[in-house]
Amino acid sequence: MEEKKTFKDILMNIWHSREASLIIVLIILSVIMSIATPAFTTRENLISFIKQCAIGCVASMGQTFIVASANIDLSIGEIMNMSGILMAMFIKSFSVGDGVLVGNTWWGALLSWVLAMIIGACLGWLNGFLLTKLRLPAFIITLGTQYIIRGIDQVITKGYPVTIDNGAIIHKIGVGGIDALGGLPYLFFFVPIAAVVGWFILDRTVLGNHIKALGGNETAARLSGLNTTKLRVLTYIICGIFAGYSAIMMVARLNSGSVAGAGNVSMDAVAATVVGGTSMSGGNGSVIGTLLGCVLMQFIKTSMVLLQVNMYWQTAVIGVVLIAVCGLDSLTQKITR
Repeated sequence: MEEKKTFKDILMNIWHSREASLIIVLIILSVIMSIATPAFTTRENLISFIKQCAIGCVASMGQTFIVASANIDLSIGEIMNMSGILMAMFIKSFSVGDGVLVGNTWWGALLSWVLAMIIGACLGWLNGFLLTKLRLPAFIITLGTQYIIRGIDQVITKGYPVTIDNGAIIHKIGVGGIDALGGLPYLFFFVPIAAVVGWFILDRTVLGNHIKALGGNETAARLSGLNTTKLRVLTYIICGIFAGYSAIMMVARLNSGSVAGAGNVSMDAVAATVVGGTSMSGGNGSVIGTLLGCVLMQFIKTSMVLLQVNMYWQTAVIGVVLIAVCGLDSLTQKITR
């Protein structure tokens, strides 16, 4: 007969679930911020928060696959930038009939989006190829490709952003929203699509299980018959596709592709992934946890701005939160062993 769970057991299960814990933390912080400053619950702030958070969430989901395989990718931001720049150049430079820009047509917009993800996949493949062939640490490989891609971007653009036409569909998506839902930004809907795809691949497919097995113990994975070289490359290709997808959102929001468009998204993605419960040593991963981790990180940033915390302290606070969350996670794991 199955033992009946007590209320304490239920609470412990919730505590040990990173996703549930993050949701509880976000709810508590939301209540505190609503009381601390009325500006937090304004429509303008919520829309701005969604737009700022959406791009980082998608990029962080791609990083989850890398970290779950016990690696890291420091070039996500530059992959986003190059994908966005070439996408913007495609939208701006090509016209169809009577001078109508390709980006002003739905088929042209979709083609540019596919182009961005293909570029991301190719750059991801390059990372995976160099990693498996040169046998150097992922930190070194992706740091190197980060500089290479940034240099190429600077040569292509000469340091100037590639601004797209205001009539382009991607621009309308970046600035628009659904009035019936209080102006909910179109960019918001990019996130659940990416989350469902990422969750399905990592948690519901053989490939996802193999990626986590690779991160858990590469030697054991190889001895069990897995092609670890192919898996390494695939993880970086997947990450690159997510970076290309987030580049679409970035171009939509900024109305341009630029060398500095992605900002610090590479390190923010690592932080969100770890806060979301994916271990840096590999072997496990949660796309939904990463999504919530990114929301929490952006929530803290937005809250500090609303509370008028000195901008020089904001980055330091994020670092403290990251260390505290990871330290607490390590402590709870030791207690439950």
